[in-house]
Amino acid sequence: MHKAKVFVSGNFNVLHPGHIRLLTYASSLGGELIVALNPSDSKNAYVPEGDRLAGVKALSIVDKCFVMTGSLFEELEKIKPNFIIKGSEHSTDINPEREFIDKYGGELVFSSGESWESYSTFSEVNISNQRRITHDYAYLKRHAILPSKLRSIVDNFKKLKVVVLGDIVVDEYIEVEPVGMSREDISIVTTPTHSNKFLGGAGIVALQAQILGAQVDFYSMTGSDDLNYFCRQILDDNDVNYSIYEDPSRPTTYKLRYQCQNKTLFRLSKIRQHPIDPIVLEGIIDKVKERLLDCDILIYSDFSYGFLTPEIISSVTDLCVSNKIFVVADSQSSSQSGNIGRFRNCDLITPTEFEGRQALENYSDGLVTIASQLIDKFATKNVLLTLGREGVLIQKPNNSSSPFITDKIKALNNNPVNVSGAGDTMLVCSSLALAVGATIWEAAYIGSIGSGIKISTSGNSPIGISEIIEELSIQ
Repeated sequence: MHKAKVFVSGNFNVLHPGHIRLLTYASSLGGELIVALNPSDSKNAYVPEGDRLAGVKALSIVDKCFVMTGSLFEELEKIKPNFIIKGSEHSTDINPEREFIDKYGGELVFSSGESWESYSTFSEVNISNQRRITHDYAYLKRHAILPSKLRSIVDNFKKLKVVVLGDIVVDEYIEVEPVGMSREDISIVTTPTHSNKFLGGAGIVALQAQILGAQVDFYSMTGSDDLNYFCRQILDDNDVNYSIYEDPSRPTTYKLRYQCQNKTLFRLSKIRQHPIDPIVLEGIIDKVKERLLDCDILIYSDFSYGFLTPEIISSVTDLCVSNKIFVVADSQSSSQSGNIGRFRNCDLITPTEFEGRQALENYSDGLVTIASQLIDKFATKNVLLTLGREGVLIQKPNNSSSPFITDKIKALNNNPVNVSGAGDTMLVCSSLALAVGATIWEAAYIGSIGSGIKISTSGNSPIGISEIIEELSIQ
């Protein structure tokens, strides 16, 4: 199934609410939104091409943006869009695009989008912080960490072979605008303006590792439904090797969030967690174990939706320990009941403070005690205890030869747009760094940079390796 192509063209000198409304409407048609910019020698194109291109590309609703090198008709011939969108003010003009529509079919649509308040229209797009990362120079100095070393570590991610095991999730975000309050039943009334669907759960962990250069094999389970196709399509588009087992009785885990100005108003989850068929389970274990013998690192991404059974964890972890394969784990308990304590003998675990306390049933001791108890009780080599806006606590075993066994990195981004996916990004970046030989101090810092970049944008898309390298260009 091919997505419809939606085409918009113009100068786009300075992005303003009118542009946002037009592009948001174009995006709402459900296809691939393509924006073609007029070249610099065009009438009224007074801002340099590079600046205009960067501005439009910063919008998450735009799939492709380019400066036209030929005539409008030449570009339309190449793209063959299903929809051409123009502002309502052009409806009574002579519109040469009709010649293309008459020849190839499709539809010429005139609309300027909804008349929302300007502050709310901008809430729908993905515009990053101008300065995302504020580095923790004191931490870097304490551990004699040089930016050049960190860049070298990230560059080596491409050498890794990674296996990711965990629950696949599909996340959908629906942006709404307040309309008012119902007089009949005293309820808040909203209207949807924009939606985005993302691969989530362990799927985004696998995708993130692949985007950062590693060769990934991903194992999970879905239902036999349209969301299964959605997951496979994204993984295929990004060259992720995967084995997704379908269970018709277990619909693909789906999380729907209604948001207004990046604040979640309501969440709806579609989940079924009954046991996996024993024969299917045995086949999964055999296939994973065979693949692991040629891999460098295993990442458990546990969302507690039933895929990571005790049998899988025990059998696979024992094989990794015997063959000196790195093992890292994260078990989330944000809206479900996870338990990081299910994962023993790991090289790294990355729980939140709540998840660590929950696993230990310890809600009173200090953070360092919690981190140390996690190491002692679950035989873990390193702990990154994530603390949200307070940063991350790093803990090594007490018998470590390092002069430091505990340290903390402050939050590198104090102006988050959306915190969803920060922990997954921390998990992937720090894990890959450890697997290529970084110290836990270096790995934790690379993970913190990844998280800081991730929370600077809305939605749940992976970050690129170039973004990390850019932030590592520390003066």
